[in-house]
Amino acid sequence: MRRTKNIKIVLILALLFFFKANTVMAMSPEALNIYNKALDYHNEHKLFEAKVELKKALEIAPDEAIIRIKLAGILAEEGRWKEALDQYNYAARLKPDDAFIYISIGNILQEHNYYDDALSAYMQALKILPEYRFNNLNIATIKNLKGEHKEAIEYYSKFLYYYPKHLDARKNLASLYIKLKMHDKAIKEYDYILKNSPNLFKEYSNYGKALVLTKNYSQAVEILKAAIKEDESNIEAIANLAIAYSKTGQTISAFEQYEKCLILNPELDYIRYDFANLLLKENHINEAKEQYEIYITRVKDNDKAFYNLGVINQKQKNYSKAIEYISQAHKLSPDSIKIKHELARSYHFNKNYQKAINLYLDIIKTEKDNSEIYYNAGLAHHALKKYDEAIKLYKNALNIEVKDKVKLNLAKALNSKANQLYYSKKYKVAITYYKEAIEYNPMQFFSFTGLANCYQGLGDNEKALESYEQAIVLNKTKKEIFKSYADLLTKLKKNDEALGAYEKLLEFEPSSISANIQLADAYYKNNDIKEAIKQYKRILKLDNDNFDTIVKLANVYKEKNDFKKAKKYYEKALRINPDNVNVKFNLGLMLTELNKEDIAEKYYKEIINSNPNYAYAHYAMGLMNDKRKQYNSAIKYYEKFVKLAPGDENIARIKFRLELLKSKIK
Repeated sequence: MRRTKNIKIVLILALLFFFKANTVMAMSPEALNIYNKALDYHNEHKLFEAKVELKKALEIAPDEAIIRIKLAGILAEEGRWKEALDQYNYAARLKPDDAFIYISIGNILQEHNYYDDALSAYMQALKILPEYRFNNLNIATIKNLKGEHKEAIEYYSKFLYYYPKHLDARKNLASLYIKLKMHDKAIKEYDYILKNSPNLFKEYSNYGKALVLTKNYSQAVEILKAAIKEDESNIEAIANLAIAYSKTGQTISAFEQYEKCLILNPELDYIRYDFANLLLKENHINEAKEQYEIYITRVKDNDKAFYNLGVINQKQKNYSKAIEYISQAHKLSPDSIKIKHELARSYHFNKNYQKAINLYLDIIKTEKDNSEIYYNAGLAHHALKKYDEAIKLYKNALNIEVKDKVKLNLAKALNSKANQLYYSKKYKVAITYYKEAIEYNPMQFFSFTGLANCYQGLGDNEKALESYEQAIVLNKTKKEIFKSYADLLTKLKKNDEALGAYEKLLEFEPSSISANIQLADAYYKNNDIKEAIKQYKRILKLDNDNFDTIVKLANVYKEKNDFKKAKKYYEKALRINPDNVNVKFNLGLMLTELNKEDIAEKYYKEIINSNPNYAYAHYAMGLMNDKRKQYNSAIKYYEKFVKLAPGDENIARIKFRLELLKSKIK
């Protein structure tokens, strides 16, 4: 209730009371006549004349309280409130048990913001006349103005017990409930007012706010729409309607209301922050980012805004920006584990592993049972190739909670540590790490290949084969393993099995020259000359000038004593590489077998001229001259051969022939 309205009501009641009082009957006739004349003037709104008459009456009856009360009322009407208080206080001394005098005093003091004194006056009136229930409203109003909200609620409630239809009192009580966050009680008051006086109800905004705060979102939508209909610029109602829409799944409508708020007042930071949060929740990432960026230019102390903006940038892989924003959040809330964790992750993603590790280890001091932190710290050490530390941290994480991702990364760290040991030729220790890696991830293909390499290093080829076979079972798509497996089988002269491995290798790259050569070589080593020749020719279809294949094909024909074809391929090889002494030598041998010794001699001499230390060219020339009975030349070439190849298996025979030739010459 407004203060002026309170004063008028109380004054009217006071007048009615005093007209009936015995005091009037005790007033002298002369004073009474003057007093009645003053009343007439007052009724005619002639305040000055009424005041003159009342002063005359006081000269006759200075201790007549009713005269002073009437004079005080007129002075109050004129705005001369201090003089009015003097008269009321005088009257109170004359009639200390008159509650209405104190109510009048309280009204004036309340009107002029002397709340403590006004409250004292009202409380005195309550003490004198507790039956006057309206005084509870005065006390409630003062308590409210003084900020003594709980006591104000008590007196409003007492008043409404007797006057339940007093709407202004209910409105004030509802507002107090809102202030004290007693929203359910506020709703009951608003419900009563709306039900009993729908045409007079104007509290839609506060009512809607209370409904939102009590999560009655559907009802809040309708009430807040009514509030906005009354006042389209009611920003608080628009904001609360946005919340109600968002909570009832009407996201687009919520966005519209938040945008309306910010159009009406772009500086409403709390609205922009709520809007950004909703956009983020609904995965409108770029829009949320834009709102947060505007918000933080104005509000520098909201750690959550910086944190959310940092996480958005982290998800968008803008790691430098993520670090910038989350670092600011960390400055504002240095003890927040969540912020530290995301800052560490951002450093981690940005490959600043050491800073990430420092934060992870700091978190571990207080989060000793957080397996995820140990895991992330392990990942960072892993990235720095600090495998021992990574292994320890992964194991700590597993001791807290068993997770597949931790086991898999632990297996990788163990495998990497084993690789380091393998390259240092510490094969036995490496094997223990590979085996432990397999315990954590039996499907880890690379651990088996690592074992195979270590066993080969130790000379345990059978175990190496077994490990390769286990690796192939796990992953049949790695061509490198088939090659290593096939090469080892070849080394162990398990040619049939090697052949199958090379055939499998060729499935990966049918046009691979090297794979085709390896398969052809495998056929050759397995004495399947026919298939070897087919495979070598298949290679030449892929690469007609492949020198190594041409030479191998020539060699195969030479071994088959098919000298013409051998000669053909040696000549082809020589066209590609004219200076190759091995090809020249083999071609010389073929020409000799074909009785074309003169041409063969030409090639042998070319070899000796270009490479004087090529022993077998000297040997071939020795044989050729020996056959021609050109013994001196034969001796010269044989002696050169003996000098260049003293360890040759034929050396004894050649020496014997030398002695024989020398004896002939003598």
